[in-house]
Amino acid sequence: MSDKQIITTIETIFHKNYDLLMKLIPNVEEIEEKLILYSGNLMELHISILSRDESEMILSMGHYFLQNDDLVPDPEVVIRIDSLKKIAEVLSYKDQYLFSVVYPSKSMVDTESRDSLNSFLNLWLKRMLTEKYNRK
Repeated sequence: MSDKQIITTIETIFHKNYDLLMKLIPNVEEIEEKLILYSGNLMELHISILSRDESEMILSMGHYFLQNDDLVPDPEVVIRIDSLKKIAEVLSYKDQYLFSVVYPSKSMVDTESRDSLNSFLNLWLKRMLTEKYNRK
């Protein structure tokens, strides 16, 4: 695969993730701080706004369970949303066993993590849409 094809593929999944995220959380820009989505007896989906400016928002989204009086992510992802470019990309992922970041420093991109985490997000968003997560 050429560099141009790789870039196009990555940009495509960022756009797909944005579209899926907008279906799961319509009007995401209106969330002030936190939101919880529900789906029957499944784990709640917690969404927290970490930062925002005119065109970008960074949020965390995750399922959590209680273990020894601690909330444990299962999983939690931090996502950057750019409403002008209409993209959503994973910045980090954590669960009880793993922590992974896409940008270990300002000048470095872990392309393997970027690709696998954004593919994961794509599948996870599709699953949550299938499971009909929504606001109560």
